[in-house]
Amino acid sequence: MRFAVPQKILFLFAWLSVLLVIALYAGLMPLARWQGDEYGYGVMLREQGLAGVLGRITSWSPRPVGELVSASYLWLADGHGTPLVAAFLFVVWGSALALLWWVGKVTHQEKAGFVACVLLAVSLLLCGQAEMFYWPMGAASYVPCWTALASASLVHRADATRHRWLMVFLLVVAAWSQEAGALTVLLYTGACVILYGVRRSHYGRAMCLPFLAAMFVVLTNITHRLGTKTEIFDPSSGLGGRWVPSLLKGGRSLLIESLHIPGLPFVASLVVIALLLVFAMGQKRLFPRNRACWLWSGALLGGAYSTLVLGYYEFGTLCCTRHHNLREATYFLVLVTLGGAVAASFERRAVAYGALVAALACLLAYRLPDIRADWQMRQQIIADRADTWQSGHAPGSAMTLYMPPTGHITNSDCLMTGEFDLKTAPWWVEGILHYFHKQHLTLVWR
Repeated sequence: MRFAVPQKILFLFAWLSVLLVIALYAGLMPLARWQGDEYGYGVMLREQGLAGVLGRITSWSPRPVGELVSASYLWLADGHGTPLVAAFLFVVWGSALALLWWVGKVTHQEKAGFVACVLLAVSLLLCGQAEMFYWPMGAASYVPCWTALASASLVHRADATRHRWLMVFLLVVAAWSQEAGALTVLLYTGACVILYGVRRSHYGRAMCLPFLAAMFVVLTNITHRLGTKTEIFDPSSGLGGRWVPSLLKGGRSLLIESLHIPGLPFVASLVVIALLLVFAMGQKRLFPRNRACWLWSGALLGGAYSTLVLGYYEFGTLCCTRHHNLREATYFLVLVTLGGAVAASFERRAVAYGALVAALACLLAYRLPDIRADWQMRQQIIADRADTWQSGHAPGSAMTLYMPPTGHITNSDCLMTGEFDLKTAPWWVEGILHYFHKQHLTLVWR
């Protein structure tokens, strides 16, 4: 009983810390901006409708969930005449928290709302540049994938075999949201089918459905995208189109990424990882341990490794901050799953809450300068976007796109300035011009 008061105080402090982190990052939602993909997708929706979406799903982008979320959002934005970035991200983040909370409730886990918020807050802090959470078309695919993987990790902390149809739903969502999710699901369900068996195990039979869903994504990518050698960004690396060097480089990168948090010194990264593991181990486990936990942890790491190898093979280098964001969040989910698998419910729950507070404080100390810098650009970025869309909707054949300043957490990419005509424009400028029905674009910084 003498630990009851410190435990309650630390739990309250942990709750406040988690909410502070989410509030700080949520305040950056209005800074999100469209890239060339949104404009091009919007034009495709006008011209082809659902047939165009189906065409993408069965060829270049086999992400049924991600594509339908993107299409719904861009259809609404086109009808409204504004990009609705903050509203869309609010819905995506809110839906993620709602699903995590619901899964925690269904699996009878303590403090489901708190755990859901912890998963989001920590995942945000682990990202240096959080493209996965702020780029609208990226968030449409990557956040549902992350949410489904995180929810499945929570189910494994209870007992996945007792919630097989919930697992089927979550795994199909993960596989049909983004390719990394499909690879993770393929590894996990394949292992479950083999180890549990189809004839003797209800769980093994149930895993056949998400296995087929993931296989659709993988086979579609193999036949329509992988190995085309049209996306090699760094030919000098010697990795593009070569399996053995990519496999070796992927192994080294997995070791480095899993032990080093972006933006933190190596020792600080190890301390944070240890603190997060202590927190994960300190949450009470309701059911006996089973091998599904270990299979899921292995599948998460295997999925991350697969994306590294395929990144080197397809691009010659690691492409896209959002890929890195999802891997960083995945490494945390491994800790969450292993924390439930290795035993331990501390009698002093205060230790777990104290570890979480310390981990959040350490991460926030390194992220706060970047968060503050992005917050200070809010008004300018909102004004630049409003002026751009006003110019796009104005009469005439020319428009001006006002580039917002480069951010630290959001909008870390930058575009070339200059003047572009429709006949000679690169693909991303062509999408902007077609979207606004213009012939000439001037892209400037202010």
